[in-house]
Amino acid sequence: MKKIKFEKIENFILFGGGQIVLEMCIFLKKNKKNIIVITSKEQSENKIYFNQYSFKNYLVKNKIKFKILSNLKKTNQWTHLIKKNSIAISNSCRWIFKHKEINLFKNKLINIHNANLPSFRGAGGLSWNMMTNNYNSGTTIHLIDKKIDAGRFIVKKSFTFPSKIRNSLLEMQKYLLNFQKKT
Repeated sequence: MKKIKFEKIENFILFGGGQIVLEMCIFLKKNKKNIIVITSKEQSENKIYFNQYSFKNYLVKNKIKFKILSNLKKTNQWTHLIKKNSIAISNSCRWIFKHKEINLFKNKLINIHNANLPSFRGAGGLSWNMMTNNYNSGTTIHLIDKKIDAGRFIVKKSFTFPSKIRNSLLEMQKYLLNFQKKT
């Protein structure tokens, strides 16, 4: 894999929700980076795996800026957040980025995908692992382009789920989360 370099990044736009986005916020805030989270109403109300708060409550409690949108089509609601030294990271995002949105980021729109690509493109990678009895999985971090989960890989790490947790989606989610923290 050829290395991808970005200039100094100061502004982080995080699309999606869940534990990984929450932990990115914690890390970036500790490192005094500018953060804004763009999430859906559904994701803002979801409880975080290891936390008593909803995603939205956690963001409010920790003074992390966020926007709740129904979709990305109304670009005037969020494109003003993009600055020269911005990067966008998507994880468990409910929206598909169209060509127009992708171009706004000039090759600085990244997705953290919860499966080994090119297998299990799109949503539900972990569920597909279970339904197909394929317990080889991983995390793929890639640039977003116009084809779903087909952009240039930045990082790809693989693992095999331990046999003792293969019948529990929640345990597999926890295992994947811990793996992603290390990636």
